[in-house]
Amino acid sequence: MRSMKFLTIPLVAFTLAACEGEPDVPVTDQSGADIGSAALVTAYTKLGNELIGAVKQGDQVTIVSNANQMVDYSINLVDRFREQYPQCDTYLRAVKDVVPRINTISVEVLENDYHQDGALGEMPSETCYHAKDLLVHPASVIALMREQPDGYLEAVEAEITEVLAHMDAVQGELNIDSN
Repeated sequence: MRSMKFLTIPLVAFTLAACEGEPDVPVTDQSGADIGSAALVTAYTKLGNELIGAVKQGDQVTIVSNANQMVDYSINLVDRFREQYPQCDTYLRAVKDVVPRINTISVEVLENDYHQDGALGEMPSETCYHAKDLLVHPASVIALMREQPDGYLEAVEAEITEVLAHMDAVQGELNIDSN
């Protein structure tokens, strides 16, 4: 079992390094038309559900890969919230400030400064909160996988379960029909 941890850490580190840089999230189809918020929400939700399955299977590479992809999708969704809800602009821009530090920021800083809003200032409306969590929860997964504190896999599952619970609100706020 000990050798497995030594193998896992380099794999996770490699996956983290491979996912750095600009997000590669398709926001247009082959014709150049916007794929729409509904498709982004669907893709984000699918990644989250797959990530929970990966936790149950102990597939750490998929966990990290999906969390990074969820961050990428959340950036686009956060921008859509900023356009639709200008009152959230400053708050959500502050959330996006974490992205360049995504592979180095600690679980503790994410929790205190971003999940509990310590670095974000006053939240103008609950709408902003739901958009923020789209980015913060998968970022927390990345940090948990890097730090691997006691119970980290349970914490990873809880982070994704929580953000997926926000999806009804997200769909409503982006005027997406959930049927």
